[in-house]
Amino acid sequence: MDGLVEVESLTVINIIDNDTDFLSTAASTKDGSVTYQSEVAQHVARGDKTLNFPDFCCAAHGLSLLLTAVVGQQKRALLLDAGPCPQLWKDNAAKLGIDLSSVDSIVLSHYHADHSGGLSGAVPAIAAARRAAGKGPVRVDLHRSRPDSRAIQLPSGSVLPLQPETPSFEDLQRLGGEVVLSQEPHILSDCFFVSGEIPRRTSYEKGLVGSKRLEDNDWRDDCDVDEERYVAVKVRGSGVVVFSSCSHAGIVNVCRHALDLAGVPLLAAMGGFHLGGTGLEERVSDTVQDLVKLQPKAILPGHCTGWRAKTAMAQAMPDQYIPALAGGRYVFAAAKL
Repeated sequence: MDGLVEVESLTVINIIDNDTDFLSTAASTKDGSVTYQSEVAQHVARGDKTLNFPDFCCAAHGLSLLLTAVVGQQKRALLLDAGPCPQLWKDNAAKLGIDLSSVDSIVLSHYHADHSGGLSGAVPAIAAARRAAGKGPVRVDLHRSRPDSRAIQLPSGSVLPLQPETPSFEDLQRLGGEVVLSQEPHILSDCFFVSGEIPRRTSYEKGLVGSKRLEDNDWRDDCDVDEERYVAVKVRGSGVVVFSSCSHAGIVNVCRHALDLAGVPLLAAMGGFHLGGTGLEERVSDTVQDLVKLQPKAILPGHCTGWRAKTAMAQAMPDQYIPALAGGRYVFAAAKL
């Protein structure tokens, strides 16, 4: 991560995630370096006099995170993934009051429909907002290796293609994005590190069971999903925050790789850790044990992590566990204690 600028603070708005929670009280680390504000609390803070349910975000199987970093006196914003559905992305972004013109870059972690399906809504909406604000086009940062199609093979042997297909590079360009293809690690807006391929070192993190990709009209094994990338941000005085959308390389492998490159402690890991489902839940125990050894100040599992893994993490790391929820607002900053 040479050349990566540390940020004073990082705010994350969870636009789309698998779960939502109106009722639970706020959560934070003991030292105040990571805080969570529910969507209801945000509405109250802005002066709403009623709780109008249609004004709140809907959850869905997918992920979309807006990362806004403070660097000196400036703010830099990056959208990581866009969830499964264009209309849902636009609806939730509007409900959250997001200034779409502030988004400088969109990074797609990997080519799965629950992360790329919303791009056909997010890209033109952000591009239009930037044009109206007199700003240049939004960068759409993609891995070069785009499969023709992806699918999941069930234990029965049936193969189910994942829909919708990721928009083509040409389609995203027509929608107003400035498409940039890369498979190497790089830095965006000085402060967002986008990884390349993630080294696979643990013995138990063996990819996505049943994953297939279409090549030459044939469904071929694709458990590695090796184009997946994570995003990392270094927060001054606190450590590195790792955003891993699905963790098909394994969340332990992801965090270890980020720590090797960052040279600072692990402040937090947030995203989907993909520990739910047949052939994946058996990894929960080893994963939790190794995550504890990494000593994160906060762990924020969401999306595809699965309820069994979330429960195990909450039990093993009760002081570090913070839920990742649609509509939630998360702030990562220097410790206050």
